[in-house]
Amino acid sequence: MLKQPKGDRAFVEVLLALRRHGTEPVEVACALTLERGAVSAPIVLNHLHRLLAPVRPPIELQVPTALKLTHEPKLIAEAMTACGRPPLLADMTAFLKAMHLFTAWRRHLRSWMRNARASLRSRKCGSSA
Repeated sequence: MLKQPKGDRAFVEVLLALRRHGTEPVEVACALTLERGAVSAPIVLNHLHRLLAPVRPPIELQVPTALKLTHEPKLIAEAMTACGRPPLLADMTAFLKAMHLFTAWRRHLRSWMRNARASLRSRKCGSSA
């Protein structure tokens, strides 16, 4: 860390965190940072804050009955496996269908833009005459 630009300041930030939070959490944060391979003060401090953050209880949402699903949606892979098709093929089929729709939409958009440009040109040519 000291070999990086402004590494001395980064090292001081970690030392100040050591004073504020104690040895053990900072040591664990440093170990986690070393495991990841990228060593910098912001990463150490991020790990430290995540370690010290209180655990939040899961949020219970009250969903109105009109918005509740009657049938849970299946993943594409699960649905296709149930039909006897392998999941990879199912995902590829869905991807290809999406790409086909996107390509058709893009073709339609280009055609519309060409027509709009031609219409603007004809208006300009017609108004200058």
